Amino acid sequence: MRRLRIRIAIAVSALVAATSTSTTGVCVDAARVNRDDAFIGYSERSVPARRRDDVAEADDGGGELTLSTRAGDITITLRADWAPKLVADIITAVRVGGACRRADGTCAFYRSEAVPAPGAVDNYGGPGPPYALLQGNFEGLGNTHEKEIVTRAKRAYACLIGQGADFFIATRAHDEWGLGHTVFGVVDAAGMAVVDAITQNEHNLYPVTRATWGQTNVTTLVERLPFAARLGSPPL
Repeated sequence: MRRLRIRIAIAVSALVAATSTSTTGVCVDAARVNRDDAFIGYSERSVPARRRDDVAEADDGGGELTLSTRAGDITITLRADWAPKLVADIITAVRVGGACRRADGTCAFYRSEAVPAPGAVDNYGGPGPPYALLQGNFEGLGNTHEKEIVTRAKRAYACLIGQGADFFIATRAHDEWGLGHTVFGVVDAAGMAVVDAITQNEHNLYPVTRATWGQTNVTTLVERLPFAARLGSPPL
C-alpha cells in the first residue's frame, strides 16, 4: 500500500510539472494560458474549423486593400485562399457598405507595439512586452466572423482578432501565439515600411502610452491614427 501511494504521488507531481510555468517563466502548457485580455475579443478557447501551419505563400488573386493614413499607404494583398468568407466580407463592406471610406476616425489604428528587446518575457512566457504589432479597428466589418484557415502569424501578416472587427499587422513572427488567428492578407514591402515607421516611432511622430489590459502590459497610441480603406493599390 505504501508503494502504491508513493507511485501515485510521483505521477501527480509529474502531471503538475508538465502543466505549470517553469522557473524561467516559460509556459509549458499553452492551453492553460488565457490571453483574453491581450487582444479585444481574442480567446484561445475557441477552436477553428480548420487549422494549418503550412499555408502557401503564393497570391491567389484575392485583390488588394489599401489603408491610407497620414503616415502613408498600407497595401494588403487579400488572401481569399486562406479566408474566403472574411475576404468576401471585407470587399463587400468597402465596396457596398462604404466601410472606412473616409479617414474621419471611424476606422483607426489605436495600439502600436515595437519589437521586444532580446530576452524580454511576459506573463505568458512569450516574447514581450512590447508585442511587435500595429492594431486597429475596421468598423463596418462586423464581429461575427467564424475562424477559417488559421496559421501562425508572421511578419507582414494581417490577422483578424477573434471574430472581428479588430485586427493587427505583425511586425515579427509570433510563433508563441500558435494557431490563434485567421490571416486575411499580407502587407507589401512599402506598406510594411509605413507600419515600421509607426511602431518604431523613431522621431516621436506617433507617441504611445502604456496601459494594462488584464495581465497584459500594452502600448497604445496617444492619438488614434485614422485610415481610409479602398480596394486596389494606391495610385502611383
